[in-house]
Amino acid sequence: MLELKDLLEFCSTQKNIYIYGAGRYGRETKAYLDERGVRIKAFLVSGAGGGLESGLPILNARKVLAKTRETVGIILALGEKNHENVRKLLQDCPCQIFALHDAWMQILPWRHFLSMLSTVEGNGKSSLDWRRILVIRLDLIGDMVWTTPFLRELKKNFSNAEITLVMRSGIASLLNGFPYVDKVVPYAADLELWGIPVGVDAQKKHLPEILTRVQTFAKQNFNIDGYDACFLPSAILANNHSLEEMLLMEASKAKNRYGRMLSNCSEVIYGTFRQYFTNLFKHEVGEHEVVDVLRLLEACGCQVECNNHMELTVSPKEIALTREKIYAIWGMMVAPVVAVGLVGREPARTWPAKNYAELIEMLHRDYPQMRFILLGGVETREAAAVSRKGHEDLCLDLSGRTTLPMLLAFIKVSDLYIGSNTGLLHIASAFQKPEVEIVPIFNKNAGWNRMGAWQTQHVKVHPRHGIDECLGLDQCERRMEMHCIRQIGVQEVYEAVKKILAQENDKCVLSDNI
Repeated sequence: MLELKDLLEFCSTQKNIYIYGAGRYGRETKAYLDERGVRIKAFLVSGAGGGLESGLPILNARKVLAKTRETVGIILALGEKNHENVRKLLQDCPCQIFALHDAWMQILPWRHFLSMLSTVEGNGKSSLDWRRILVIRLDLIGDMVWTTPFLRELKKNFSNAEITLVMRSGIASLLNGFPYVDKVVPYAADLELWGIPVGVDAQKKHLPEILTRVQTFAKQNFNIDGYDACFLPSAILANNHSLEEMLLMEASKAKNRYGRMLSNCSEVIYGTFRQYFTNLFKHEVGEHEVVDVLRLLEACGCQVECNNHMELTVSPKEIALTREKIYAIWGMMVAPVVAVGLVGREPARTWPAKNYAELIEMLHRDYPQMRFILLGGVETREAAAVSRKGHEDLCLDLSGRTTLPMLLAFIKVSDLYIGSNTGLLHIASAFQKPEVEIVPIFNKNAGWNRMGAWQTQHVKVHPRHGIDECLGLDQCERRMEMHCIRQIGVQEVYEAVKKILAQENDKCVLSDNI
């Protein structure tokens, strides 16, 4: 495949150069060439043209080329699926064509950031001599819960090393008392809290601000002598914080740097990022995220036990306070206690609140002693109000009304989790609670199996097909509305709960936690 250096060589041989395509690909290509002093005459399009883009006119390709008396250079800066049609359109025109592949167009927005990273060398293997290890992960609750087996196994492999974890400040208390990390350093990773949108294009505009934040943080919190190793457990380019994680990695002055990329990334993208890591592990197949993160340790020569359960710590004080609250409201003769996760991260992951209200009524009819704890942040309050209406005596509404450590305690003393695939589900998995997981359609190549309940008894309830030919949440353009998940009926979830309760009753474990 041709590389960007070949594009510059092509431009050096052309007197007049046009970019075919005036969309994002075209804009990125012009910006890249502007930085290198390459002059572009105009953007060409198949349609009528008109107006300006990035200071250049947008012109109809056939009209321009019909007037051309000498060969011109044309850079195809649009999706590869359109290349063949454009080539047919230009086949009788006096031009030479250079086609940019989709993979290189994905790299272009990162060029500013990558220029700030230093390349590293090494055999990619770990060393028993490591004494200072840094782990950086800036995403959300569920992602951090998935990472707990990684942190445990890392500590087992390097028991004499000091392990420092940089994580999102808003969820740092998730790992209170966690025995496998020596130091947790909170980082204000939510760019929206800083007034900055999270997309890479938006971050590029705010690069000076991001750099200042990274440099200030590193100066205040990182070891002045650097680190023997730095791990980025979150897959590169798979989250909105890859940029900041890599800049923090660079600022840490770590001698060895380890990261991973998903199996669907192109060889071009992998090869571009590989040079900034001692070992950048690329998955061959997609497994559950817990296993995927552990593969990173295996790739650098560490030993990983087969028991890859997730793990969280709750203090005895928080457990005692939680029980006291439950006893004060309902007494001691309630069972089972159900933790309910009403709201997913996106509306497309959220089952309608009125369905939960109907489900609570149906379950109470068959299980009179069953009680419900409604959990989530402040964004859950409206759904909680709808769900508990008419059943206030059965529901403890903690939406936006508890700390993260106390939320963990309430899930730990519960008997069952029902609700969305969200951080609450993964916390329940860490405590090995049985779960009824309500999820939308998901692409068969990814699937909720990669991100769903882990090592606990569970039933997954999902639609049988997508609405309007929806291919799944990972390809859905309607994430911000309740879409396919609305097809799931209350009776389906009710039957799933009964199935889980029957299995758990056979094991005689319900209500032991209270």
